[in-house]
Amino acid sequence: MRWQVSIAWPWLLFWVAAALHTTAATFVTDNSSRLLNSSHVFTFLKESSFLRIEPESWFLQQPRVVSFRFKTEKPHGLLFYHRLYETSEEDLVPTYELYVLLENGKLKIIHILGAEGNEMFYVGKGLNQDKWHSVYVSAASSTGEMTIGVDDEKITVTLSSLARKKNYGVPDDAMSYLYFGSIDPRNSSMDLHYNADSFFGCMGNIVFRLGERLVEAQLTAKGDVTLGCVDLCRKYDYCLNGGRCVNHYSYYGCDCFGTLYEDHMCGYDNLTTITLRGSSYVTYRIYDWKDRVHSDVNRISILFRLYVPEVVLFSGNGEHEPKNHVAASVKGGSLYFELDFGDGAFQVKMGSALHDEMWHNFTMIHNVNVVTLYLDRVHQTVRINGTHHHLHLDPDFYIGGVPQPTKGLVTDLMTVGCIKEVYFNRDNILQSLRKGQPHAIYRGVFPVEYGCALVDTIPLTFPFAESRLKLNLPSNRRLDISVDFKTHQNETVIASSLLRTEKGQGFWEIRLKKGTAIFTIVPDELNPSHYWFLSKGKQLTDGQWHQVGVVFDNGNVELTIDYTRKLKDTYPRPLEFIGPLVIGGFPREHVMGFIGCIRDIYVA
Repeated sequence: MRWQVSIAWPWLLFWVAAALHTTAATFVTDNSSRLLNSSHVFTFLKESSFLRIEPESWFLQQPRVVSFRFKTEKPHGLLFYHRLYETSEEDLVPTYELYVLLENGKLKIIHILGAEGNEMFYVGKGLNQDKWHSVYVSAASSTGEMTIGVDDEKITVTLSSLARKKNYGVPDDAMSYLYFGSIDPRNSSMDLHYNADSFFGCMGNIVFRLGERLVEAQLTAKGDVTLGCVDLCRKYDYCLNGGRCVNHYSYYGCDCFGTLYEDHMCGYDNLTTITLRGSSYVTYRIYDWKDRVHSDVNRISILFRLYVPEVVLFSGNGEHEPKNHVAASVKGGSLYFELDFGDGAFQVKMGSALHDEMWHNFTMIHNVNVVTLYLDRVHQTVRINGTHHHLHLDPDFYIGGVPQPTKGLVTDLMTVGCIKEVYFNRDNILQSLRKGQPHAIYRGVFPVEYGCALVDTIPLTFPFAESRLKLNLPSNRRLDISVDFKTHQNETVIASSLLRTEKGQGFWEIRLKKGTAIFTIVPDELNPSHYWFLSKGKQLTDGQWHQVGVVFDNGNVELTIDYTRKLKDTYPRPLEFIGPLVIGGFPREHVMGFIGCIRDIYVA
């Protein structure tokens, strides 16, 4: 049966979309259906979804009120737009517009009155969590006061434009109309001062008043809206294995958190797992910069298996005031979690011996002013007493490491181990990474390593051609060096140092060229065209681990590749090695610098 459901899934999604995206813009002509009922709720499914509503005798000069409710997942969208009827007597009609819209999850109000200017106000935040919100807007032209409320938050402002131009300067019977959701796409000649995104979601319970008196309103045109608040999960919930259906109005998805399954219906039990070796991390883009929002409900979760006692698990920061951050890291085998909404950070220490190579789960659940932390079967709950309780993060969220030291972390060492089931709210970050979605990016020199592998050696990463590691030479007469490396560079220097010969100062190097390892001695650096060399190996720059070793002892030279293939020869002249030994390049120049990873460095 599950196989049949999986096969039918694309056709089901198509059918749902086709059923919802139907009508084009239409005028409402039936008088019985023109009257707007305060119980009406509509679903706005497309960019062209709109309602045009004309309240009766809802004059600008009188104290007027409009209230309604909405719910949406989107951070931007036009809630309503109010303007006067067009008239040929242009001198009697000012350029009046009122916009009430969502911008970055906040309610934004723009009031425009001709040459008197534009006035802009904000109220509320985090209004895009797909919860119902109540909006209230009242205006009294005689006093110039406007009150805007959303849920329990309310502001009252004095419109300076009305102080200069009482009662809008329009006739007593000037009529007006409102667009909800978006503007009629056929009305291309309408001159708007602001362009607003279309609203997606549910909106309704629209009520108009003059003072305390209810005012009837006519629904004169509509387009691509559905009566009622569409919940596809009531009809088409095909989430498997305990996955929770998530309604997106025109389609639905599945939240697989905690099920040990993933993919679009939570039917895939081979969880996306990656191995991190201390030189890479994952960046998850929560949203674009223009879409940054406040959120008072959040969930962050990670399953991890560590081979070392000190690592970064995750980190997110918001640099706009009030500055905030959330971070989790491990030090000394214990987990340190830190959270700051803007009133000061609190830190919680949990667990011990978390680098025992066993799988552990850490989850943060944030619900307004309550934060609950789960580490395996232990949990702690923290109640936030400050005035701030929203996260307002910058777009990039980091998993397994950070590009630079960051607030809230007790270490900046990248993870050595494995991770899976990494969730930011409903998004499975590693699943997005596996599917190649652009908001999940692996940051490392080499491709992502899927699966969980044992990491018994921590390599050094040389991310730039200028990267170097300098070591002391134990002897100036004898050289014994071996390194493991992997790189894609066609030509590069793995190791080198200066030396002194009877001809002056020279150098030696281990170079990779076209997949072959070459050990070279240049007796005189002023005459580099005269040199002695040994070369061996093929395809050593294929991005896989390889070994190269050189032993120089009393003129006897041995070059080893991958611990098995050896080549021997004799260098006939005396020389003296001069430190330091440089791993990843040449002592004096950033030429042919190594980019890749090196491990198991042996020098004697």
